[in-house]
Amino acid sequence: MLKQVILLILLFSFILINSSILASSVKVYSEKAVYYYYHEKRETELITIRISGAKPGTTFTIEVYDPRDDRVWLDQVSAGSDGTASTSFIVRDALLGTYTVYASYYDPDKKQVITIKCTFKVVKKVAPPAVAPPVVTPEEEAREALTNAN
Repeated sequence: MLKQVILLILLFSFILINSSILASSVKVYSEKAVYYYYHEKRETELITIRISGAKPGTTFTIEVYDPRDDRVWLDQVSAGSDGTASTSFIVRDALLGTYTVYASYYDPDKKQVITIKCTFKVVKKVAPPAVAPPVVTPEEEAREALTNAN
């Protein structure tokens, strides 16, 4: 009997914890998992952060931190009638590595600020290898010289 009571309490606790996790359908994500840093321009390509599953009109504070945990972007956006929001930015003199995005909003049902997060990576854009000029043999040079002399 004691085992059944303990099992029932554990099962109820599990359901209670997971129902609060599953009830939160708000998601934050980057449009791409990997963004390029262009060394010659000293900046990243355009980075886009999206939010979905929000109640229309919900205001979000978006913070983005670099691999050293320095904030590189701060914005405030509101969810549209479709429950989505987005922000886009470029990081100048970006560090390579994993960036962390925090999206915070006030949940009036829970009467608290909720923070959700995601990550993306910034990697160096590698230039394609240079194409070597065609090799001209001495015979070809001689033929070219004779052709041009005529």
